[in-house]
Amino acid sequence: MGEKLFVPSDPKSVSAVQYELLHNIAFTIVLVKAYNILMEYAKYKHINIKYIIEIAIISPVVEIIFNYHSYHFEMLILFGVFAVIMSVLYLFFYDTLKSIEKDYQREHK
Repeated sequence: MGEKLFVPSDPKSVSAVQYELLHNIAFTIVLVKAYNILMEYAKYKHINIKYIIEIAIISPVVEIIFNYHSYHFEMLILFGVFAVIMSVLYLFFYDTLKSIEKDYQREHK
């Protein structure tokens, strides 16, 4: 009886369960990043800008991929533009962000 408990009756719901599982995993990754930022601020009263940019890239992408049906098309475009702009900024200032991260680790570790 136990093995039949989690088997869906139709194949369509299997993909829905997998889809929901992937969304929950991605959302958990975003929450863990946000928690790390919060704990870093609570500990040092300072946040590395690299972590803020990373979460600003990941969060809209997760919403676009997994939760697109909850938003209007214009909002999805805004999320996409924001993610692309933050990605370009991250790539453009990557060397600066790495040097800031090294200095930050030297000061706080």
